[in-house]
Amino acid sequence: MKNLIITFCCLFLSIALAAAEKKEQSGAKNAPSYGRISVTDFGAVPNDRKDDTEAFKKAFQAAAKKTFGQRVPGTKTVIYGSPEVFIPHGRYQISSTVKVPGGISLKGEGSGSLILFTGKAGQDMFHFYASRQYVEDLIFVGGHHQLVFSNANTDKTMLTMRRCQFRLAKGFAVRVVPNGKADHMSSLTLIDNCLFVGNYQCVENNGDLIHLRDCWIELKQPEMIDGPAIVNRSGRLMITNLCGVPCANPPKGPKYLKNARWIDNYGSVRLLYARIGGEGGGIPAIYHYRDCRNPRSPRCGSGTGEIIIENSILNVGQLKRENKGVLRLFGLPSLIRMEGNIGYADRPAIVLDEAFAKKLAASPPGKDRLCACFRYVWKGNAGLTPVIPAVLKPLFSKDSEVLFK
Repeated sequence: MKNLIITFCCLFLSIALAAAEKKEQSGAKNAPSYGRISVTDFGAVPNDRKDDTEAFKKAFQAAAKKTFGQRVPGTKTVIYGSPEVFIPHGRYQISSTVKVPGGISLKGEGSGSLILFTGKAGQDMFHFYASRQYVEDLIFVGGHHQLVFSNANTDKTMLTMRRCQFRLAKGFAVRVVPNGKADHMSSLTLIDNCLFVGNYQCVENNGDLIHLRDCWIELKQPEMIDGPAIVNRSGRLMITNLCGVPCANPPKGPKYLKNARWIDNYGSVRLLYARIGGEGGGIPAIYHYRDCRNPRSPRCGSGTGEIIIENSILNVGQLKRENKGVLRLFGLPSLIRMEGNIGYADRPAIVLDEAFAKKLAASPPGKDRLCACFRYVWKGNAGLTPVIPAVLKPLFSKDSEVLFK
């Protein structure tokens, strides 16, 4: 009898503890999260193939209402805090541009939160008031520009995109561009461990510094445009551990993209440990436009007009392409440093645009008072032809392994 009573008490205690644990878990699951707002709480239903635009807009409006500002005592500094908007695992559809208030971040679940744009051609997916925010673990499909970050040159803007996929954008997948009368953004942007596939163009930067690291970019025809995949309009663009693969270009004809290239640069570019091109379909790495001899441009030492390519595989430029080569110069950068790279044989390293070549011939850089500010270095590169236009000879360091023509 005593053993039966003990057994009954143990069973009762086990049932009571299980019920309490279940209640606690249920309460934790249903408890409000003040740091996260889910689009499903506002009517978005994953995988139902119905439009979720309004649910997304309501979620961002609710997140904006939870944004707080805290003034630091004794100062004029105000620190803002905002919740993130959570997109659970599944597929969602939006049909018009969704505006994201300042400071609000987006977070997916695992690698399976997909947002498909079903609106009219020419419409963007998301417009962010750029502040300090992140976008993580999301897949974006379709639309014109997918993520557009803008402000009027607000100080301390920090943007992060991590573990995202960008597919089939008809414009840029990511844009960092000023609004109003601002000519650039005081921004630091990180694009980390992201995949770009089938987009017309990938990234446009008009901020102080942008870094693409551990990313894969696949340019596919006919989606890719007859232009740049990445545009750096100001500041510094750093690319590390990039695998960039264009599909082989078709024979000359209606779809022959003679001006397709990886980067248009108006500021500074640093390319490290990258693999660009291959399978005979390589396109040029960089078109450089800024001429640092322009008296309106910042003087040497200011960090403008630098091109550094190191320890990269540069399978660029089919021999039959009009724009074959690694670099095509439309202006003089203050620094070119190419070291430790590998490329196809017979591909030229530096090509001058025809109009710019005539301009240089009329005013050689050696006679320019700023010539001492320029430095070009070529060392330890294999495969690429080290034959450089003779007009650039005054700019190369004496120990460079270069021939001139």
